[in-house]
Amino acid sequence: HAYFSFPLREIRRILRIGLPSAGENICWWLAFIVVTAFIARMGPMALSTQAYVMQVGMWVVVFGMSLGFATEILIGHLVGAGDFEATYEAPLRTVRTGLLVVAVLMSVVALGAPRILGLFTRDASIIAGGALLLRMGFVLELGRLFNLVLVMALRATGDARFPLIMGVVTFAIRLSMIVLLGRVGVPALVQRALRFVPPAVLSAIILPDLLLKDGQLFL
Repeated sequence: HAYFSFPLREIRRILRIGLPSAGENICWWLAFIVVTAFIARMGPMALSTQAYVMQVGMWVVVFGMSLGFATEILIGHLVGAGDFEATYEAPLRTVRTGLLVVAVLMSVVALGAPRILGLFTRDASIIAGGALLLRMGFVLELGRLFNLVLVMALRATGDARFPLIMGVVTFAIRLSMIVLLGRVGVPALVQRALRFVPPAVLSAIILPDLLLKDGQLFL
């Protein structure tokens, strides 16, 4: 009889977390569909560029996802053990480590973007557009790491509503930026500035750990 029981109380508790979690993922996929629809209107060249960029960028995303899943499991154990101080510190420690890993990986990808894309295509337009997107993705992937680790940590504590709300807000911001950049384009000055983003961000992450100790300069 236990196989055919219908525990309503447990199901409600599962759905209270599961439905908002699904909603947050739905927001991400809706944004992806909208982005792809806009790109498809730009022609097959733009669609091919997106495909190559996504395949290259996914190698970096995998590291962020693995850190997020590991943190979610760890947070679940810590919450169950009642160690709330360690629960608070664990995702912050993961984010610090993850930022360094993702920054290094994206620096390699961003600086070597033309050569990496050249392994897949000889089309100069695709290589130039893809290199620009991968350099813009440097900042995006750092933000994605925050999203993956902290959202999964919140889910492990039972809070799935806040990630859903932020997913809706992010979708609105992303849609507005797509419409704006689709009309005005990316200025040449911004394109040139993006080349300096990887070394600048990587230096900002690494140098404080190397040169500062207890908040003071340590040489």
